[in-house]
Amino acid sequence: MSRRLGIVLTVLMAFFLVSCAKTSITIKTKPSGAKVMLINQEGKQKGRVTSDTNFEVKNKEDFFTDGAERTSVLLLATKEGYKPKLKRLSGIQKGKKNENTSIVNLQRLSTDVSIETSPPGATIKFLDGRGSPLKFLAKEFVSIRDYRVANLVEDHLRDIDQTTKAVTLPSIVTPFDQKYTEDTAKAHFSRIAKIQIEKEGYNPESHEISIRPDESNTFSYKLKPFATSLKIISDVDGVEVEDVSKAAGASFGYLGKTPFIRKFTYDEVHKRSRFWNNRQIELTLKSTMPGFENEYQNISVPLGEEITVKISMRSQPKEISFQSDPPGSHVYVYREKKRDVYNEKTQKIETKKLVHWKHLGVTPFTYYMDASDALKHADRLKFSRPGYLDSSDLFKSGVNNYHLVLTPAGEIIQRQELKN
Repeated sequence: MSRRLGIVLTVLMAFFLVSCAKTSITIKTKPSGAKVMLINQEGKQKGRVTSDTNFEVKNKEDFFTDGAERTSVLLLATKEGYKPKLKRLSGIQKGKKNENTSIVNLQRLSTDVSIETSPPGATIKFLDGRGSPLKFLAKEFVSIRDYRVANLVEDHLRDIDQTTKAVTLPSIVTPFDQKYTEDTAKAHFSRIAKIQIEKEGYNPESHEISIRPDESNTFSYKLKPFATSLKIISDVDGVEVEDVSKAAGASFGYLGKTPFIRKFTYDEVHKRSRFWNNRQIELTLKSTMPGFENEYQNISVPLGEEITVKISMRSQPKEISFQSDPPGSHVYVYREKKRDVYNEKTQKIETKKLVHWKHLGVTPFTYYMDASDALKHADRLKFSRPGYLDSSDLFKSGVNNYHLVLTPAGEIIQRQELKN
């Protein structure tokens, strides 16, 4: 009897010892001294330790649900100066000292990117070697796509101010200071070759930069207040100058009367994106003055600079000689004007195009320039005489003599389009 009782007590004692065996998990990080959060399979935090240490599971139901003998634990390790790391420890056994767990290796945030401007608040855009825009990784991140409790892990990472997705932006604003791992820097910054700096009221700037992995990359720029102007002089004072650029919204219109300085404001340049992107103002100048030929000139004004342009005016011819062979040819110039006319049928005012040939004289003759309707470069001229084919020419600035040989009507000729 006593022997049986001894056997029963031995079995009960063994069962009690097994059931009371402690479960522990060895947690190691490299480097050590990291704060480690233990997250169970339901995504709930069930412990927080500092590595290297042995974590004792006091409430087995937190990890071994439904009487399971094995489980896995998700570790979230953080340490100042290092990128947070997620690691799953599998095969954790109930009632065992789980000592052969793998080490959580942390990556050092060894690449510092710091960009500042004076004054702050400038927009920074990044470009590759060809000048094409690049999106910039605004912050180091921890990918969670390999973890089944991703949504809950994301909440834990948010608690330590760490994003779970790569946030890439077309631009950043100064001051900017972030740290990245060497691997992240190699993956995201290798194509960056230039930056463009823009701030309202200041000259735009462009600089070559290189972000080097595993180094401290510090960039500092002092911005200059926006100051862009165009000085225009001419060999005769009083020339009216206007910008007649055809691109939509690009023309600055009337600029002034020589000599003058035209200052461009930040706002008027910035809203013309074509100029802003090219970092220069492109204008087509039309210069006019009574008694002189109209002059046209393409110029570029680099943003942040002042340039001087001199306009040379050519006197308009006052007397022009017209001759023909045979003589007696009527000379006309093509004119096209617009006029607002009332349409009685629609009861609306409509703009009509009025076309006519203005008679200048009969060859040979000298035409005295009409200042109110002066001949302009490329005006179409027509020579007409009964019995002969009409002939045409173009008025050319600076040419004061025109002589055409007329072709009798009925002759077969090869006509060629008149070119400027």
